[in-house]
Amino acid sequence: MLCKKVFLYILLSLCSCFTFSFERLDFTFESDVGLKNGRVDEIVYQDEKMISLLEWNVLLLPTINLKTNFTIKNFIFDCNCIFAIPTKLGNLKDYDFLSFETSGITHFSRHDLIVDNDFSFNFNIGYNFLEANKFYLSSFLGFSYGNRKYTARDGYIEYTSKENLIGIVISYEQEIWYPSVKFDFTFVPSDFIETSFSTSIFPYIFANTLDSHFLRQVQFYDVMRGGFGVELNFSFVTKFSKDDIFFNLNVTYQYLHCKGNSFSNNIGIKNSNFILSKDCIAQMRCNFFMFDFGIVFYL
Repeated sequence: MLCKKVFLYILLSLCSCFTFSFERLDFTFESDVGLKNGRVDEIVYQDEKMISLLEWNVLLLPTINLKTNFTIKNFIFDCNCIFAIPTKLGNLKDYDFLSFETSGITHFSRHDLIVDNDFSFNFNIGYNFLEANKFYLSSFLGFSYGNRKYTARDGYIEYTSKENLIGIVISYEQEIWYPSVKFDFTFVPSDFIETSFSTSIFPYIFANTLDSHFLRQVQFYDVMRGGFGVELNFSFVTKFSKDDIFFNLNVTYQYLHCKGNSFSNNIGIKNSNFILSKDCIAQMRCNFFMFDFGIVFYL
C-alpha cells in the first residue's frame, strides 16, 4: 500500500498542463505536487479565561493539487482541489489552564499526529479588467470548502506525574466553508516568464468541528460562525526547454479564524444528546504555508 502511494506521488510529480485555445476561449488543466506545513489551534475560553489549547502541528504534509482554468474573453472561471496523502507527520500538544488563581499550565500531553484526511476545494469567477503593457489585473468572487481529520496517538501525558500512552488518544474532525474575494496581479515580461501575486479575503467563515477525547470518553462539538481569513499566493512560471515545457512554482500562506458555541457529549452512551456549554466559547485558528510545483506542458 505504501509503495502504491509513493509511486502515485512520483507519477503526479511529473505534472502536466494542457491548454486549448479557440480565438478568445482558453481551457487549462494542471496537476502539481506539494507540501503543506502549519498548525490548527483549538481554543476554549471560560469566563474570558483560556482553559484549553490544542495545537495540531502538521509538518511537511505531501499534497496533490488539481487545477482548471476556463477563460472566455475577459471572464475567468477557475477551480482548485487539494488532496493530502494520508501519513503520520507532526504532533499534537494539549495544554490545560484549569487554575483560576494563575495563568500557568496545569496539565500537558504530547502525541504523534496522523493525518487521515485533508481536502480543500475552491471555485472562482473573475474578470480581467486591466491589460496594459504586459500587466494584468483581475478580480474574483469565489467559494471554498474544506474538511480534515486528524488522529493523535501514543505519546505521554503529564498531570501529577508523567505517564506514557499507547493507542489512539484524541481525534479531530473539521468541516469549513466560506465565500471569498480575490485580487490577482500578473506580470508577463516575456514569452519565457510569468509571475503573479494574489490576495484573497474571506469575510465570513462557517466551521463545524468534532473533538473526541477517548481517555476521558467525552466529545466536544463546536459550531462557529463569522470570523475572518486571508490567503496570499505567489506564482512563478518559466520556460526551461526548447519545446513548450514550463516549470511552475506556487507559494501560499493561509490564515483562518472564527469562534462560536461549544457542545459536549459522552462517548459510547446511546441516545445521548450534545449539551451546550453556556459559559464556554470555542475558537478555531488555522495557519498554513503551502508549496507546490510542477512541470507544465502547453499544447
